[in-house]
Amino acid sequence: MPEDIEDYEEKDKLFDQMKHDIWFDLLHKTGNKYEGRVRLMLQWIYSKEQYFGRFVREWDRAIAENIVEKNQVEKYLASLESPFGFLDQVKRDAVDAGEDSEDDGQNVAKK
Repeated sequence: MPEDIEDYEEKDKLFDQMKHDIWFDLLHKTGNKYEGRVRLMLQWIYSKEQYFGRFVREWDRAIAENIVEKNQVEKYLASLESPFGFLDQVKRDAVDAGEDSEDDGQNVAKK
């Protein structure tokens, strides 16, 4: 087991500021007999701005993805609410052309 962090071979991995779960084997003084293991959890936060900036960027990306997904779902929902929506456009075109398709002579004003 290392005497201090300077002896730890993978100390450069701590620069990512994330938590690291490391297991060290315990050996007998002679180095022959296995004595057990020690679990060491390390995290070195040397810049709060960089540390929290990573999370802000991840949340911004997740929010952007959710907005895209929400827009797709809303578009799909609109198509379900009006499955024959193309007929609305045909009706609008007919009204614009002066052909009232719903007025078939039954709507007579009573005097």
